[in-house]
Amino acid sequence: MLGFLAVVAVGYGVAYRYTSPLAYLWLITQHWLTFFGWGLAVSTTLWAITNRYCRISGTLPHSVEQSVEWLFAWDIHCNAFVPVLLLVYVADFLVLPLTMRSDGLLPCLVGNTLYTAAIGQYLYITFQGFVVLPFLQHDKLRPLLAGIAMVALVGVACTLLHFNVARFMLGWSVA
Repeated sequence: MLGFLAVVAVGYGVAYRYTSPLAYLWLITQHWLTFFGWGLAVSTTLWAITNRYCRISGTLPHSVEQSVEWLFAWDIHCNAFVPVLLLVYVADFLVLPLTMRSDGLLPCLVGNTLYTAAIGQYLYITFQGFVVLPFLQHDKLRPLLAGIAMVALVGVACTLLHFNVARFMLGWSVA
């Protein structure tokens, strides 16, 4: 994952015509910090929530009490980050001339669709990762699925308001 993020960071540096090696190093570091920072926050939060609120109580008399390990939550984040990498980093790079071109509806729609789909897939894969554990109450994990609907509503609202999320994120992170 870190290698793919480094390649994408170098690609963005070439697209923005950076000449300094320090600028490329900064882009790579920024992409890695996003992956690790987001992953640490999500993994730790969901690890704590699932162990505290989602475990099935009243285990059988001869069974061992089970809990979610933090590394399992980290692994779920790594698996769920793959669509984010492909949509937000790679696909957005490929349509960069369109999304950064103007404030029209088409660039806004394309950029917002990429980000909405990436975040929605991240939430869905995260939900599926925790649902496979038989000692968790699956109905308490449903807010992750409700988050998909909320992300879709925000994506539609941003498009209707002509707020291009992709352009905002690229302007904030690369420029």
